[in-house]
Amino acid sequence: MNAALEAFSRYGFRRTSMEDVADLAGVSRPLVYTHFKNKADLFASGAQWLSERIMADAEAAWPEHAQFEEGFAAAALAKGLPLFRLLKSSPHGKELMEASAQSNDGMREAMAARFSALIASRIGRRKGAQAFARMAARALDGVKASAQDEAQFEEDVRALARALAAGMREAFD
Repeated sequence: MNAALEAFSRYGFRRTSMEDVADLAGVSRPLVYTHFKNKADLFASGAQWLSERIMADAEAAWPEHAQFEEGFAAAALAKGLPLFRLLKSSPHGKELMEASAQSNDGMREAMAARFSALIASRIGRRKGAQAFARMAARALDGVKASAQDEAQFEEDVRALARALAAGMREAFD
């Protein structure tokens, strides 16, 4: 999977070949085909693998005992930075996002739902917690989409965490 992500990042979806992936992985092209029927299948599997890894990291970054602001910021950065770095560092970031949207319609929604569930679990059983969690997850998507560079992304995530923590105190106290 790491070799596939590297190849897609280097060459984009259209120009990446199964041979490129095999070369980077140090295996034969036929071996790659024993696991994936084609490039689209490999790309979709790689995106799913990466999203699972990212979400596991986000969940681990927010321990149950952490204050909301600190926990949200840590989880949001664990969720957002790997994709932000991958897409911004690649000259093919836009193409990769388009390919991902075409091949993994439900993956983005599943990640958003899982992140919302994480937020809601840290808020606890309070009236409005589910709606608050969904809005917080959507706000994070907006921060990711508008940030020009990694430093701005981190700064905006921390500002969002402060604002959400203040809003949460207002809404739930």
